[in-house]
Amino acid sequence: MKKVAVLINGVSAPIKEHNFLSSCLKEIGYEVIAINLVGEKVKFESEKINKYISERVAGRKIDLIMGWSLGALVAPLIIRNYPRAKMILVACGVGNLNILKYLKPIMGIVKHGLNLPIELLMATYEKINPVGDGVREKYRKQMEENIKFFRKIGPERLREVFDFLSIVNNEKILKQIRNKTLVMSGRNDRIFPLSEGEKLSKLLKNGKWVVTDGGHYNVIGREEMPIIKDFLSA
Repeated sequence: MKKVAVLINGVSAPIKEHNFLSSCLKEIGYEVIAINLVGEKVKFESEKINKYISERVAGRKIDLIMGWSLGALVAPLIIRNYPRAKMILVACGVGNLNILKYLKPIMGIVKHGLNLPIELLMATYEKINPVGDGVREKYRKQMEENIKFFRKIGPERLREVFDFLSIVNNEKILKQIRNKTLVMSGRNDRIFPLSEGEKLSKLLKNGKWVVTDGGHYNVIGREEMPIIKDFLSA
């Protein structure tokens, strides 16, 4: 029987079947259940989130919970119900966020309308969350998908998400987690800098911290998959 991996993405368009992460996990024998809590409009409360995950998993045993950014803030709320599962937290921190200064420009966009010219929105998005030239074309395509997704779900839902980001603090929860956990931080991540990943990893009883050269968008790529495979096989 295949192992089951639950992937929880951040404030972005839903993970696609051909996403490199989904593909890589499938290659090593995982069934992937991709979760987009923002698009599903699940209320950001532990009980509501866990109920939704349970319904999506439908009684199957979870072997891996992996969250990216917002998803990595949510994953600790879920993992407590799956003590045998491993956890991977990417581009994340403890919460109690110091990144609100980066969110304010986004909130301005939400307040004044997501129907501004897409190039203007993309330029603002890229200033908040920049990447290097090597992945810029792919990144801009993803930005455009994200903006279309934000327009679809509407400003009220985005405000709910940012309200959660402004108050979430996983410090107490992380201290209680004993699951094997891999924390992956990007050296060039402006939203969750290295200090956030280091603090997170130190709170975990059974955590390992890895630093890559990426930014928030590309903390991990295919070149980091050997690290993930080694963690999953240990």
